[in-house]
Amino acid sequence: MTQEIERYIMLKYNIHNIVKVIIDSKIAQSVLDSINFQIRHFNVKENEEEKCKYCIYVSSYSEYQINDKSKMSLFHDTVFDYEQIMIDPENELVIEKGENSFHIYASRSNFLINMFIHYYFIKEGYSMVHAASVEIDGKSILLPGPGGVGKTALVGYAVKHLGMRVHGDDIVLIGQQGNCLSFPRSFVLKEYHRNVYPDVFAKYGIKSNKHYGIKRFLIENAPFLPLIKRLLKKHGLQDKVSRTIGIEPHLATLSVREILGDNSIADKSLIERILFLERSTNSEFELIMVEEKEIVDRMFSIIYHEWVESFRQLFVMGSVGMLDINGMFKDTYQIIRTSVEGKKCYILKIPNNSPVESLHKQFEQYV
Repeated sequence: MTQEIERYIMLKYNIHNIVKVIIDSKIAQSVLDSINFQIRHFNVKENEEEKCKYCIYVSSYSEYQINDKSKMSLFHDTVFDYEQIMIDPENELVIEKGENSFHIYASRSNFLINMFIHYYFIKEGYSMVHAASVEIDGKSILLPGPGGVGKTALVGYAVKHLGMRVHGDDIVLIGQQGNCLSFPRSFVLKEYHRNVYPDVFAKYGIKSNKHYGIKRFLIENAPFLPLIKRLLKKHGLQDKVSRTIGIEPHLATLSVREILGDNSIADKSLIERILFLERSTNSEFELIMVEEKEIVDRMFSIIYHEWVESFRQLFVMGSVGMLDINGMFKDTYQIIRTSVEGKKCYILKIPNNSPVESLHKQFEQYV
């Protein structure tokens, strides 16, 4: 399998010398865009040597050679050979499992590369968490919290005005040794970031997505919508059409380096403290010290909540023996618990309608 892939290599990624991702040149653009959004920071030159224990190969669905399926099993519409391969013809997706590898054949971006990366990092004592992290004096301040709470805006301020560096604004890796590894996926810029990064919006000519709500309403209530969606999905055009007519809730995605500069990223640091960010109905900011267990429980729940749309696929993989779901959940919780142990844990309650400048001020006082 490896020799066949090497002939068509287009991109390679090396994630902390633990997991490498290899993409062949025939992959659909929507799949490549989806992967690059998550891990393009880790892109390496084709001839660079990697010493990674685990590998994830991604090829075009059309490259998969269907073998004799007469003796395979069925789980609903999925054809599988227990612990070895699953074939989903409806979604044009095949996943093969090797000793330390997955080989994914896909025609569109209907799988989440981060779940496969997360699975292998767990085996090495690391877990992804839905959090930002900034480095100050060589130590990490971990900033977990749900989407839309203000992590991206806060990270930009910390780097630009407080001289900090960033491990990531949305996803980072934390380990059983109490350390944080970088995972600086692309920033998702929305309309409310315009005042946070005015220079970036001007430099890249990022325009407003006018009438997004109206467009979304009209499209969701269009006649024959289920049929249209099925046809677009069948021909791999769903992502392209969505972008073309402007129904994405965000305006642009840019790399951390494009927004914050070449020297803005920290590779790894020991976690010093944890500040959980949450919106509240309070009229004032409130900083509360809490027990470690509360932070652990919430961090565990939030990372899997982030991936809820991929859960059907995740549990299908568990049902056909491709993943140990029970072990993955248990190990994720244990790694987060060990990483948080002994750290000072706080929750910052943020008034829901507070301006971003107030959040910046509160964070500066905290650090």
